[in-house]
Amino acid sequence: MREQASDVKMSVPSLIKHEESQQRPNMVEIMALARTAQSRAPEQWQIGTRFPPRKQVKPQLEEKEGKTFDVFTAVEFKTQVVAGTNYFIKVHVGNDEFMHLRVFRSLPHENKPLSLHSYQSSKAKHDELTFF
Repeated sequence: MREQASDVKMSVPSLIKHEESQQRPNMVEIMALARTAQSRAPEQWQIGTRFPPRKQVKPQLEEKEGKTFDVFTAVEFKTQVVAGTNYFIKVHVGNDEFMHLRVFRSLPHENKPLSLHSYQSSKAKHDELTFF
């Protein structure tokens, strides 16, 4: 029996958009996530928390781009649960420039630092944050 196109279901990665009003994670937590690779559970993140020096997401991006960012502010994010969590973060990097970051957090028992999986440059404020 031959399947018709309407019978075939495609699996599309599921992204959850988070608004600032939701409990966890919030934009302060995502800012901490974008700036530092300290592996903590969201309920342990607090405003003003000092993280020990470790390889951070911002420096990972600066190394890959070959430049530093004086402005680095998360403005929107989405998550995708896999064998860990992918964070898709829209970051304002100065002027009218934005970048989309894909940051991976492994499962807690793996005890690995956050990693900048990939990123997209030359984005605008109105560009939709999508799976990449």
